[in-house]
Amino acid sequence: MKLYKYLSKSVSPKFLEDPWLRITPRSGLNDPFEVSITETTTQSLGQLAIAHNNPLGNGFARKLSEFMDGHGVISLTESPDNLLMWSHYAEDHQGIVIELDIDKLDPFQLFNVAHIATSSDAMFDKVNYRKKRPYNGSFMATSVQEISKHYYLTKSDEWMYEKEWRYIIPFTSANRVYVDTKNEEGMALLKQKGIDSPKIENGIFNASTLFEGSIVLDNSFWEDVFRNSNENGFIFGITLAPRSLNKLILGLNTKIDALKQSLQDSDPKIFWSSYDQKFLRTVKAEKDPDRFEVFFNEYK
Repeated sequence: MKLYKYLSKSVSPKFLEDPWLRITPRSGLNDPFEVSITETTTQSLGQLAIAHNNPLGNGFARKLSEFMDGHGVISLTESPDNLLMWSHYAEDHQGIVIELDIDKLDPFQLFNVAHIATSSDAMFDKVNYRKKRPYNGSFMATSVQEISKHYYLTKSDEWMYEKEWRYIIPFTSANRVYVDTKNEEGMALLKQKGIDSPKIENGIFNASTLFEGSIVLDNSFWEDVFRNSNENGFIFGITLAPRSLNKLILGLNTKIDALKQSLQDSDPKIFWSSYDQKFLRTVKAEKDPDRFEVFFNEYK
């Protein structure tokens, strides 16, 4: 299946050189209603604990919150030609859209990591759009993951135009962690743990440095960093497998010359031919002459 990612003008050149996407914590989502357990669900869990003397209910909301704090979202869409998303997410049509090839049998092959097993607590599914937020399923035999999935994949029907699909991924799957070296809170955290700036190259930590290599810290530290990354300047990301990048879509207002250097510097060169010095697998948005629509023509 083909899904799409809108990227802003500022992010586009960096992505083309090194394709990776942010694993966004729930605190970083643009809708405060998202991934937020409702009062109704919390009350239902409490009533379950009292009525059945069921330990599942006691602390279940806490377990849900812990699951949500340790996981983030990667959002994609079915629609490459939505004018609102071109304006909002692609910075007034100045950015780009990337067409991604998703294997429905194993959608986690999108990522250039050892593997995210489908049997893990990672998830991939289509977003449901509704007017009401509460979880309406049975609580008696429900796992933390089932209720979490409901809240991760339920949005207001006012967002229906986005036709969104989501990956829900543990933050420990990240193999890129960017830190804003100008963020005092973030740098203080690193100093507190004895991590010095020479281990940071161009603002990027390597994955192995964080979770497997020379900077081995308990996951509770990194979970706290991930949960509060909107304040501390960290961005947790995961690289994409080159084979999954199918097409580059240029916007109506994309400054094409500004992207050429990034394409030439990319490795592998997915959308650029060094031999012919031209774009590969690239289309450009054009205005429909009469309708509020865009269409795409091959760009060389």
